[in-house]
Amino acid sequence: MKAEIERMLTEGMGRVHDAELLSKNLDRRTDSDAQLRILGFEVLIKCALKLCRVEYKNTHAYAKLWAGLPDYVRKEILEHAKLRMPGHTDFSKLPLVLTAYERIFVDARYGYEAYAGWSHEEVKDYGDYWVELGAPISEADFQYYPNELICLIEALEAFIQAGLSNNAL
Repeated sequence: MKAEIERMLTEGMGRVHDAELLSKNLDRRTDSDAQLRILGFEVLIKCALKLCRVEYKNTHAYAKLWAGLPDYVRKEILEHAKLRMPGHTDFSKLPLVLTAYERIFVDARYGYEAYAGWSHEEVKDYGDYWVELGAPISEADFQYYPNELICLIEALEAFIQAGLSNNAL
């Protein structure tokens, strides 16, 4: 089991690393960095579940996966995450945030499906109109919560690393 957890941790953090590389590229044309970061998060939350010996289904329902962690584990991870960027994150509605990540990973992954039946011009006009409104986050079709994601990833990595160090596996 330890070897599998180590592989999952390596894969999850590899996705996060690659997302970071993409996010630094000013010439990117998609949200692929966010997609990779969310994929890395998914692998890490499943890794934490495995570390806690909790069975899970293969799903992108992050709120359900999170709820599957033991209470004390969720509390520990959340406490760590809150320390990372105080004042720049809001974990008070975590199920909403986790559902937003799920929606991004499932629905925004294929942008052409998210706006099925729309022409390229209609999608562009829709985006331009949103920008004219001042690009209000509350009106965005997809909300990314990037700071919360970074904090959760760091906290999950720390939890998993500590678990591997405990030699309890």
